[in-house]
Amino acid sequence: MQHSKGFTIVELLISISILSMLMFTGSFVYSTISNQWDKELGEFNNHFAEARGIRLLDKLLNGVMPFVIRNSSSGSPTMFFIGKADRLLAVSYGGIINSTYPEIFRLTVLKNKIDKFDLVYQATSSRKTLLLETEQSISFEKSFILLKDLDSADFEYYGWSDFTTKVDANFDRNAGQIKWYSEYSGLENKLTPEVLKVKLVKDGKNLDIVAILNFSSEKLLQYYLTDESTE
Repeated sequence: MQHSKGFTIVELLISISILSMLMFTGSFVYSTISNQWDKELGEFNNHFAEARGIRLLDKLLNGVMPFVIRNSSSGSPTMFFIGKADRLLAVSYGGIINSTYPEIFRLTVLKNKIDKFDLVYQATSSRKTLLLETEQSISFEKSFILLKDLDSADFEYYGWSDFTTKVDANFDRNAGQIKWYSEYSGLENKLTPEVLKVKLVKDGKNLDIVAILNFSSEKLLQYYLTDESTE
């Protein structure tokens, strides 16, 4: 009479140990692959957000336009444009929140918690905000980080020193020279710059975004000055 032979306790323990090792190995491999996938997906999302931010910034800056307002003190017409090395306040027809109407926007370079820099965008549509004079307060309806964790971000402006010099240069080449500035005030110069550049550095890599602006902002102001003189 034959008896069926089963597993001994030792064989069962060995089988359980091997199965446990296989399950642990499989779990470890899955966890590693999953983490790598999450990392790559996160990097893809970051690169996508960065590319989108650069595209929107380029569109915004290339849409910067001359915009005439009144000086609150003198009442005379001047240009709404305030450019510093770390911020810019202007009007653009290439807006981010509303492309139908010109957009009043402000870009500001701010240091973040990890000692990097964020480029913060704020804006409101000219349909909602009637911009008329220099001392007018502006309430921005939208605000978000356009580009984050930059090594640096600097604005530069290429233009004439003031309205009179630009007008005189049309008749006299020695009247003055156009050059680069780290600050440019349309309120004081009564002009907008002719070229606007933002120099971005991230992870040691440089990117310059250059916007060619209206070369004849003085003609728009002349229209208002002529209109004012005939009143």
